[in-house]
Amino acid sequence: MAKMVTTIDIKPCVHTQVRRFSVPDYTKKASWLLPEIQKLFPSVSEKSVYAWISSLTASKEHSFICTDNAVGLGQISHLPLCFTPIVEEVFVYIHPDADFIEGVPIYLAWKMWAEALNSKEIRVENNTHIPREYIEAAFGRRVDRVAYSKITVGR
Repeated sequence: MAKMVTTIDIKPCVHTQVRRFSVPDYTKKASWLLPEIQKLFPSVSEKSVYAWISSLTASKEHSFICTDNAVGLGQISHLPLCFTPIVEEVFVYIHPDADFIEGVPIYLAWKMWAEALNSKEIRVENNTHIPREYIEAAFGRRVDRVAYSKITVGR
């Protein structure tokens, strides 16, 4: 991948505290986080979302992290017969009144997580509020867009 030159200054957010998401965080952020999760999973009840979030807070296969104004859920996946993990974004959401830069520390944390796992690939832009330019600034390189097709089975 080619290095890129970016005009987005991510230095102010490099030292932003990123912490593991917890149930009290959900209570504080539910007013703006729950509607976003329900867009992703429209047939799931609020109670089910809460149970799901509670189960993810201690998972080692997931990176469920947050800052004061951003929440990100990443997961580890594997290709068949490949032992190298892939770090994959499930979502990154920011508070409606926050700037896009608030989401950059989530990607910086996933970059370190992927390096610690010896992962060679991070899949992003799956479901994010953060524009590509900010994601590219976090990784210091161009993001290659790979499109997948989704087929819904049944009605």
